[in-house]
Amino acid sequence: MTASNNPSSKENTDSTALQVRLIISMFLLILVSMFVSCEKETPEETKDKILTHEDSLALGLIIPPDTTTTPQEPTTPPAKITIAMIDGVNYKLNEDELTAEVTWKEDEYKGKIVIPEIVHYDGNDYSVVAIGESAFYDNRELLKVTVKGEKLKSVGAIAFVWCHSLSEVKLPNSVTEMGWRAFHNCGLTSISLPNSLTELPKEAFRACKSLKTIKLPDNLLKIGEQAFYDCSIESLTLPATVKDIGKEAFAFCNFNQIICYAKDVPKAEYSSFPFRKQSWGNWYNIDIYLYVPKQSISLYEESVPWKNCYSISAIEDGLLW
Repeated sequence: MTASNNPSSKENTDSTALQVRLIISMFLLILVSMFVSCEKETPEETKDKILTHEDSLALGLIIPPDTTTTPQEPTTPPAKITIAMIDGVNYKLNEDELTAEVTWKEDEYKGKIVIPEIVHYDGNDYSVVAIGESAFYDNRELLKVTVKGEKLKSVGAIAFVWCHSLSEVKLPNSVTEMGWRAFHNCGLTSISLPNSLTELPKEAFRACKSLKTIKLPDNLLKIGEQAFYDCSIESLTLPATVKDIGKEAFAFCNFNQIICYAKDVPKAEYSSFPFRKQSWGNWYNIDIYLYVPKQSISLYEESVPWKNCYSISAIEDGLLW
């Protein structure tokens, strides 16, 4: 019997061929799996990879720049300012707003000065709205300042400091603001303040030693610290609107009478008025007589420092009782 006719040998050959085919199939399957895994990287592999700009955009790791243009807010150029001498007075002219401010000049102002409502310069009209900071500072030969019209809004800080010969200033009712020490140590003998002023700043008239008479604004709310410190005021009348009187506002003044029309007691301190401190620790001045609205007498009698006046009497029907 030959091998080709042996059934057992044929079966062995078929089995061997099947095993070979299985091995080849598994090998091919492994190759395909490896190919696929190479095409799709693991997260760890992605993490270690150096990404291109396009990769980062695709993965959302960076945000593309906004190519839309945002309209820019227009910037306001600074106002054009010109300094000009007009009729003997130096002005700072705002050419955009057509306003003028009295300003300091190197050679001092002398005699009597008139500030008009409108000044004319280079074909334009300018409204005079302010007496600037230090405008008349240390002008010792300045005698009088008169403001015309109703355009002036403010008097700057130390505007008239050390104007020792200045005896008179006339301000319009348009003035609403006054700066610190505006009239400090000047020669005023009297002053009538415009009713548009609601607050007097700190040391506004300090050391005006010739100042004897003042007319406070009808709408005044607050009198700052040392506003009339060391003046020669002989009588004080406070309007009905006053709410607050600062420390030493009238210290070292000479008045012996206060007429106060405020029904609600204004806030004040011992040092607000020229009381004298006695050795017993009390404050009083036998020379100060206080007059207040009749219905408010008891309130003033219970309030410091008002109760320390020598007497508190009634204002009734415009009369002092």
